[in-house]
Amino acid sequence: MKLIKANSERIVGVGEVGMDYHWEKDTEKRREQKEKFAKFIELAQRLSKPLIIHSWDAERECFDMVKDSSAKIIFHCFSGKRELAKEIVSRGFYISISTMVLFSKNIRKIAKDMPLDRFLLETDSPFLSPDKAKDPRNYPWNIKLSAEKIAEIKGTLKEEILENAKMNAIKAFNLKPTNHNFYVKT
Repeated sequence: MKLIKANSERIVGVGEVGMDYHWEKDTEKRREQKEKFAKFIELAQRLSKPLIIHSWDAERECFDMVKDSSAKIIFHCFSGKRELAKEIVSRGFYISISTMVLFSKNIRKIAKDMPLDRFLLETDSPFLSPDKAKDPRNYPWNIKLSAEKIAEIKGTLKEEILENAKMNAIKAFNLKPTNHNFYVKT
């Protein structure tokens, strides 16, 4: 938190913060996660920065803590329930769709429902490889594979998905628009 405060003019968001109930089963440690997360929510609001939320198996609890927040909210690598995803976007928050859309029926359903102005794309690199047999690592350029799958699901073009994701990121993080192509493998 000290680092974020000291660099508040240079950062574009607060995160990845939140709660992880997938790995943490101890009730007391979960309570501590909740207390710490509340402090980051407050910090994001105070700094007027977007809050990027890690919510593995704690999606509902995280949403309940931020649903009335004045901060811009981004649910990173969302893997929760479809109905909760609808609630999240109905609040004007963003959901980041990862390469899980390539192998998860749940994420495909969420992507189908997702309004074009409420999603971001990510790979969660080096995790969530789209083809673990070929390469166990994920790479940033695999975002194009996610865009292709989402375009197929939504019946549109990959370029439309990529452009919307880019514009949403610019809006969510208050970035300066550029003509730079973010999707090129280097």
